[in-house]
Amino acid sequence: MAAIDFLLVHVSAEQQNNRVFTMAMGLLPLANMLNQTGIQCQIIHTEVEKRLDPNFDLSVFVKKHNIRYVGFSLHWHFQLFYTLEEIKKVKESSPDTIVILGGLTAGYFSRDILENFTDVDFVIRGDAETPLAQLVGELLADNNQHRLDHIANLSWKDAEKIIENELSYVATSDDLNRQNSGNAPLVAHYKKYYLYCGGTFYYNIGRGCPVNCSFCGGSRLSQVILNQRKGVICKNVGTVIEDLKRFREHGLDHWYTCFHPFPGKDSFYVELFEEISN
Repeated sequence: MAAIDFLLVHVSAEQQNNRVFTMAMGLLPLANMLNQTGIQCQIIHTEVEKRLDPNFDLSVFVKKHNIRYVGFSLHWHFQLFYTLEEIKKVKESSPDTIVILGGLTAGYFSRDILENFTDVDFVIRGDAETPLAQLVGELLADNNQHRLDHIANLSWKDAEKIIENELSYVATSDDLNRQNSGNAPLVAHYKKYYLYCGGTFYYNIGRGCPVNCSFCGGSRLSQVILNQRKGVICKNVGTVIEDLKRFREHGLDHWYTCFHPFPGKDSFYVELFEEISN
């Protein structure tokens, strides 16, 4: 295995009917973004690894490969306990490893997490593209004078003080169009992962929502609170087609999306499906 500069981790919550097997859809484009900047990034899904090897231990993996920076996806609240337990084991085995949390749950509870769980070094609130790239670049810089106060959406600790930088970065359609969401091999054992997902890969073409559903953490009001997003953004049809082509090149041709932010207006999907049929 090639050297890993930065490891992204999805920890499943598989007990007591709290099943969170599917990864947050933003992990793959984030990993690809880091690789495009020269930062070698891999995604590990802990449950996939344990199904393939019941003796798999994330902390052993991190120590064996001397991985200095690990990002954990804490999107759904069911993951909270299990994710923090994995972080604790990683820190016990590799105390110098830097741990970064991101995702809706991590962002909303950023201060509580940093106050109560000393093993977490940083939390990125809201959209992570630019903040994560800036943070990892700063940490990898060959100096001890890391400048963190300018990184949007970042929560961090300065000695005993918790600092929450302004939640000012909100991804745009242009940001999404620059992403490569189809580089499936960045997920370790990606074919097994998609097989365990029923042979389907989950792919989102945009962000935001115009309505409020009481059961959804990603509805319009939630988007304002969590991400400062006040509207809906989409990838353009051409970019979506390119992503789907990349997935197909890797043997994945069954995709699923639940993004339909235009009630009563189907023109985007009509155009997309016409392009797919061509």
